[in-house]
Order: sequence, then structure tokens, then C-alpha cells
Amino acid sequence: MTEEKEQSGWKSEKLFLLTIAILLLIFALFFIVQYLSRPEILTVDEMHRRNLAGELDKDVPAYVHNGFSFVQYEGLWTTQLYKQGIENIYNLQLHFGPREVEDINLLGDPMPFLNVSGLYVTFDPLGRDLGHVALAAGEFSLITAKVLNITPVPACTMRETEVCKKVDIVQCGNTTKAVVYLREAEKAGVVVEGSCITISGNQLDLVKATDTLLLKWMRII
Repeated sequence: MTEEKEQSGWKSEKLFLLTIAILLLIFALFFIVQYLSRPEILTVDEMHRRNLAGELDKDVPAYVHNGFSFVQYEGLWTTQLYKQGIENIYNLQLHFGPREVEDINLLGDPMPFLNVSGLYVTFDPLGRDLGHVALAAGEFSLITAKVLNITPVPACTMRETEVCKKVDIVQCGNTTKAVVYLREAEKAGVVVEGSCITISGNQLDLVKATDTLLLKWMRII
């Protein structure tokens, strides 16, 4: 009886260990499958490298325009530039890439404005949608300062708010200095007249028109 009990106990222990081993194997297979099916996480640099080589997954919003790789990353279009004076590349972020601004008209030649060291960025403080005006102004100011080495100087077209009491009042035509006027309008576009560039648009179209000018200045379009 004792021998039979020992054999029975040994069989029970063996069955228990076998069950544990099978469960561990199932869990291991589950995690392996989960890991292999997980999408590959790429850096922005690697995404651009693959995009230029034509190796990027087709599900990723990306294209190459005029030799520049554009990849949509975290809701923005990114590309890479070599900025003069530094060795590393600059990861440029825009709300709109060159393909997205093809419907925006640009009248006149804005390239001479690249020779100025600073320019006024003015707007109507009584506009209906100052949120998108601020978005366009922020994107414009960041890139002109960091990439183009042009200092943006905030201004208003009239002294109607507390903010505008602290800055210069600038309108196209009342100064000989370079001016960029962010103008709310139904029709989006960019017009260069004398020392003034008027960027027009409604809501995100104003940002799109702003990005059109920036892409032109960076010789991407």
C-alpha cells in the first residue's frame, strides 16, 4: 500500500508539474505572438530614411517632394533641413506639407524678404477667430526665427486691446519696414506688395497659407 501511495503521489506531482509547464508554454507563446504582431516603432530619422529609399510602410502618410521627405508624425508634417551654421539636421514641423498647399495662390516674389534681419507680424485684434491667427503667427514666428534667422516682431493693426497697447501699431503702407499681415478672409492666399506680405485665410486655411509662404522661403516649393 505504501508503494502504491508513493507511485500515486509521484504521478500526481508529475501531472501537476506537466500542467504548470503547459501553462507557462501557453503564456510564453501568447507574449511572443503579441510582441511579433506589435507595430514597429520607428524614430523620425528612420522614417525619413525609409521614405527616401521607398521602403516606408504604405500605411504611413508620407511622400517625397522636390527631394524632401515629408512624413506625418503626431498630427504634423515633418521634414528635415540642413540649417546653415550647424552640423545637425533640423526637424521641421508644419501643419501642411507641399502637397497640401497646392491650392493656395502666391502672387508676387517673397524671396527678397529673406534678406531682412527682422519683420513685423501684424494682425487685426478685433478679428473673429484669433485662435487660428495665433496658431498661424506661432508657427510662422518659430520657423522664421529658428530656421531663417529672421526676428519676428509682434504688432497690431490698431490699438484696441491691452495686448496691442504694448506693441507697435503697424499696417501695410504705414512703414517702410518689412511686414507680414495675417488677415482673416474667406479666400486663402499670399500676396506680396512692396514691403508687405498679406497672408489671408479663414481658420485652418490661414495656417495653410502661412505654411505656403514658409515652404516657398525654404525653397521646398
